[in-house]
Amino acid sequence: MRKLVFNSFVILSICFLATAFKHPVKLTASLIEYNESKKNLHIETKVFIDDFLSSLKKSKGLTIDIRNIGKTDKDKINEYFNEDFKISLNKKDFMLNYNSLEIMEQYNVAVFKFDYIVSEINKGNILEVSNTLFFKDFGYIQSNRCTVRIPPFIEEDNYEFTLNGDSGFKKTL
Repeated sequence: MRKLVFNSFVILSICFLATAFKHPVKLTASLIEYNESKKNLHIETKVFIDDFLSSLKKSKGLTIDIRNIGKTDKDKINEYFNEDFKISLNKKDFMLNYNSLEIMEQYNVAVFKFDYIVSEINKGNILEVSNTLFFKDFGYIQSNRCTVRIPPFIEEDNYEFTLNGDSGFKKTL
């Protein structure tokens, strides 16, 4: 009887852990890039699909079909990202504007692409970025990485945002 109870406990524990932690890494990776000729700030954010859909449902009570994005879904995506991913230049906030989505289903990854038309970026401008995506959902195990490319001022800088560390940066160009 003890062996049956122990084996049942082990099997239930394994099943619970397998479903509770589909992927133990809680991470987003973002790119912020300025295209001087187009006067365009391009933002890409890679997220785990299951984390995004779960967070959207939990925080906003919303669901979307990630494989078939409609107008209403674009608005939901903009609202979601604009709440936790903030970019400003000289204290002027940029509202992320959904452009497209690339799905890498075999990796459980979605790449959200946003664009924003900006006037010229000049020496002395102050860039501020804050990324708290999924912090409410996963707390201290969530980490957000960000690469910034704004030539000629920033060739490439890399940042990590965590709940117990920095969740943003401020940089004079």
